[in-house]
Parts: sequence; structure tokens; C-alpha cells
Amino acid sequence: MSKKKINTSHVDRLAKKMRGDDCETATYATQIFTSLSQQKQARKPRPSTLQKLIIECLTTNANAKSKDVIKYLKGKCGEGIIESIIGETIEWTSSTGKAETTEISSLDDRIYRARKIINSSR
Repeated sequence: MSKKKINTSHVDRLAKKMRGDDCETATYATQIFTSLSQQKQARKPRPSTLQKLIIECLTTNANAKSKDVIKYLKGKCGEGIIESIIGETIEWTSSTGKAETTEISSLDDRIYRARKIINSSR
């Protein structure tokens, strides 16, 4: 994922209009703008560890269906993220170490979102 450069020129112009050509004010306004844009970026949702595995599966096999993803996840059982797949439930561990469960019926939605993420990064 590439980082976007932030255009701070309009903040600099605003600061100069407020107090003349005060370099300190312009620097402060730039810092505020940068801080706000960083906060906005930090609030964006991040993919869960399960979602990362699904993305990994779809990266290797772009045409994978939910059955293929389940096979892939079953192969990852016991490797640290996927604990077990029992019946219609996937038991997995989040990046914070919390035990999570996900219904297999929600896998199609996760696959759809994973494909969107993969296609947007191309």
C-alpha cells in the first residue's frame, strides 16, 4: 500500500494570511494538519488475522471459491491463527491473542471484501 503525500500548501497560505508572514505559525498549522490527517488514517479499519489469511489464499489462487478457502484454512489449522474448523464455525486467534469465532456462512462476504482489497492494490 503506498502512502499518499499530503498537500499542506493551503494550510501555509492560511497561516500567512492570519498573522502575516510568520514562519512559526505556518509550521504550527502544518503540524496540526499533518496530525489530523494521521489521525484519520489511523482510524481506518485494518484487516483481521483471519482476513489476512483469506487475502493470502486469494493472492495465490484468484479464482478460489469458499470451499477452496475453507480447505486453505483447514491446512493452516494449528499454525497459530486458525485453531479449528468445527461444523459451521471457524475458531481463530486475533492479532491481540483473543479467541474469536466466525461462521462459515460469513465467509463469502469476507472473500468479497478480500477481492476488493486485492483489486484496489493493483
